[in-house]
Amino acid sequence: MNSKTILRTIFVFAALAFSQVTAQRGIPPKDVVTITHTTNYPEHLDFIPEMVNLLKVPEGWKVSVAASGLGKPRMLYYTSSGNMYITRRDTGDVLLLKDTNNDGVFDDIKTVVAEFKGVHGITMKDGLL
Repeated sequence: MNSKTILRTIFVFAALAFSQVTAQRGIPPKDVVTITHTTNYPEHLDFIPEMVNLLKVPEGWKVSVAASGLGKPRMLYYTSSGNMYITRRDTGDVLLLKDTNNDGVFDDIKTVVAEFKGVHGITMKDGLL
């Protein structure tokens, strides 16, 4: 190393050592800042039949209850044969609902997959769930 390089290196180190250089975040504020974070989650309401009347649908449409008492259904898959699969993430299962007498109300409910923690999405491919 030549003497110019040594002097430059010493000068840079001295400048850094004796300067009031602070981190990139800057000098901490003198005032204490309090941050309040509020999160609002939707409230779960148990279903009652009167809730159906609160729904607004286009003229000519009708809303009716096809199934109730299912807990917290997450995703639905309606089959071409009129059956419906429902995932329930909280329960960790998949239900199969059938309308056996074609009256628009599912009257046969079976658990088809159990102990499936965190189940969310649902689809069919080549006849497989």
